[in-house]
Amino acid sequence: MIHKRALKMEEGYPFFENTIDPGSGQVCNADVLESICQIAIREFAGDALSKELANYVNNKWDYPYINVNFRFSDKYVRNTFKAPTKRQIFSNLNRLMEEISDALKSGDIMCEPLDEIIDRIRGKMSENDSRSEKTFDPSLSDDVKRLREILSDCEVCNDAAGPRLSYWKGRLDRVYGGMRSLAAIRLGEFRSSKAKRKTGTITLYTTAIANSAKAQAIPFETVFFSTLIHEYFHALHYQLFKQQGIEDRWSEKWCDGERRIVQETLAAFYEWYSCEYGFLLAEHPNAHELASHLMENWESLDIDLWPYSGALVLADRVNNSPTLGKLFFRLLEMSFTNWSLAAKAIKSLYYMPLTGLGKVELDLDRYKP
Repeated sequence: MIHKRALKMEEGYPFFENTIDPGSGQVCNADVLESICQIAIREFAGDALSKELANYVNNKWDYPYINVNFRFSDKYVRNTFKAPTKRQIFSNLNRLMEEISDALKSGDIMCEPLDEIIDRIRGKMSENDSRSEKTFDPSLSDDVKRLREILSDCEVCNDAAGPRLSYWKGRLDRVYGGMRSLAAIRLGEFRSSKAKRKTGTITLYTTAIANSAKAQAIPFETVFFSTLIHEYFHALHYQLFKQQGIEDRWSEKWCDGERRIVQETLAAFYEWYSCEYGFLLAEHPNAHELASHLMENWESLDIDLWPYSGALVLADRVNNSPTLGKLFFRLLEMSFTNWSLAAKAIKSLYYMPLTGLGKVELDLDRYKP
């Protein structure tokens, strides 16, 4: 048996030495690692948000007992959220760069670095044409992001060029979001079970987690536990459906896109909160860096392409207010009766901060289940 103290995240993470290779994500002892995960999800229940969630739910239902198994895999699994195809992304990007190049040639805008970055993007797109429809050089999305930044420094030479510049930047945001969606690798997954005493199975893709940790320069353990927190919330959310006898609604196909926006918004916010304020931050300060990284991702991606970005409406520090703090629980309650209405509330709030309207005042009465 593993003592609860084994979860204390002291430097070196001694319990991982015999269970997993943090460099490659290769699992050495799955049984021990599963025991660690079982202990961890009981620890997560002590977070302030988890306690508040328990009190909220207890007013209507018995707080659920989460009974999950764990699987650990070194496979690479791509996310299957709605995303444009590689062909569509490249076509849109080509048209956009042609418009920008024409504006440079005609003198509508002036910016020396633009020609260089456009030529580099075109070269990489040509090299990537021979690749699979689902893969491309990851540095290409970085170049698109750089093009977006350079456009902000352009000199506008006439009145008509200003609105066009804003339009191009908005289109580049969508291209960049599409690229990120297409290239995204899944870190974890929850699969529900209809067995009476079983919630489901959580799969953690350990090699993908290791690579994500390296890319962010954050310890493996931080990303591992944050992924576990995210998937644990999915399990808790599903168990609440199950206790009410409505588990069939968990995977309704007719509203698949809206349902996944709501599910991922709630789970992503729960993960971010645990990194920013809860269990993970208390045990390991690097969690704050991961919380910031999550926020940056949400701010750069479009909710229609990337359901996780819906968590921005709950975690956005600029627009946060007591009303928004209640939205997490309202969305949870709405999810039991109407995925579409909950998704509508998320989208209406998500787009408001991007329009420059300032602080958002949300009338929750408009979104009663």
